[in-house]
Amino acid sequence: MAKCSICADKARKKIDAALVMEGATIRGIAAKFRVSEDALARHVKNGHVLERIAKAQKAQDIVEADALLNEILEIQQHQKTIFQEARDRTIEGFKAPDNKLALEALRDQSKIVELKGKVLGSFVKDVAKTTPAGAAIVAPLTPEAARKIGDIVANSL
Repeated sequence: MAKCSICADKARKKIDAALVMEGATIRGIAAKFRVSEDALARHVKNGHVLERIAKAQKAQDIVEADALLNEILEIQQHQKTIFQEARDRTIEGFKAPDNKLALEALRDQSKIVELKGKVLGSFVKDVAKTTPAGAAIVAPLTPEAARKIGDIVANSL
């Protein structure tokens, strides 16, 4: 099978860029780059430009997802710092953890973990679709349970 002469052309990137410009014509592009109108038409007809656009879009999507993940990781690090500071708080030399702030930080941390999972594609099913309306997903924590969870998380950081 013969290779597309446009795909093999040294100016392919410029040719493909010209093809997606508004108002571009096969005749005008062929004349500008000194290629055959028929070869250029086959290049477009056979989807070679679309393949390239799809690859470029996929690469752009990966770059954007990576940037979003980096932002999430940065926020997560700040959240861990807030949690740790709330747990380590002292007043007049005595340990006095701010359990309310620590619990809020844990709740926010769970949202960050969920968001990170969505960005990474870890969550396949939507909980809202699989959980009956009005059903409690998690029971409210007692203050003692919140302290225990806080201690476990603090020890794992």
